[in-house]
Amino acid sequence: QYQVSCSLPNAPAVNGRFEVQQFQPPKVELVLETPREVYFRGEQVEVTARAAYYWGEPVAGSPLRATLPDGRELDLVTAADGTAEFELETRDFASAQALEIKALLGEEQVAASTTVFLALQEFSAKLTTRETTFLAGSSFEVTLETTGADGEPISKTMSLDVLRDERGVRKRVRDLELTTDAADGRAHVALSLADGGYYQLRARGNDRFGNAIEAERALFISGEDDAQRLRL
Repeated sequence: QYQVSCSLPNAPAVNGRFEVQQFQPPKVELVLETPREVYFRGEQVEVTARAAYYWGEPVAGSPLRATLPDGRELDLVTAADGTAEFELETRDFASAQALEIKALLGEEQVAASTTVFLALQEFSAKLTTRETTFLAGSSFEVTLETTGADGEPISKTMSLDVLRDERGVRKRVRDLELTTDAADGRAHVALSLADGGYYQLRARGNDRFGNAIEAERALFISGEDDAQRLRL
C-alpha cells in the first residue's frame, strides 16, 4: 500500500491511499463459438467450445460440461486442439427467444457462455403510405419494407392486394407483385384509385419455411360524394 500527502501553506494536508497489486492473467481461457447469432426454429446450432492456456497452448483432455437452454447437460472432453463440439436442436422451442448456452471446464473451474437468438419467421413485412386519406384519382406512393430476423434488410417478393370495402365485404380491385431491394429492404409503387371509399392494402407472401407473412395498411379515398372532401 502507498500513501500520498499533499499540503499548502496555511491549509490542512490532504492524504490519500492506494494499493498496487500484481496482475495475474487467467491461466485458462474458455470461449463458446457459433457460426451465426440468429437461428430459425428447426435449425441445428453447432457449438464449439475452445479452451487454451493464456500462453496459447490448447487445454487437451480436460472434462467439459455443457448446459443447454432446456437444462440438459452434456459431458464432453476437449480434444488435442483444445476444442469440444456439440449441437443444440431448436425444434422443441415454441417461441422466439434468446437461448443461452453455458460450459464449464471442471478441473480448471473456468466457465463461459454465449447466446443465440431463435426466430420463428425468416422475415417481417410492413406497408406504409405518407397519409391514410387521399383524393380519388390522385397518385400516392406505397412502400413495402421487409426485414430479416436479424434486423437487417432482406430482399423478398410479395403480392400486394388492393381491397375495397363494399358493405362489409372486401373486394379485390387490383393486385401487384413487389420485390424489395436487398440494400434497404424496400419496394415502392405509385397507386391511383378512382372510386371513393375505404380500402385495405395487404402484402402477403411466405418465408422459406412456409410461414405466411402479411402486412396491412388501411386507407380512405375521398370521392365526389364525400362531405369532407373540401378540407383535403
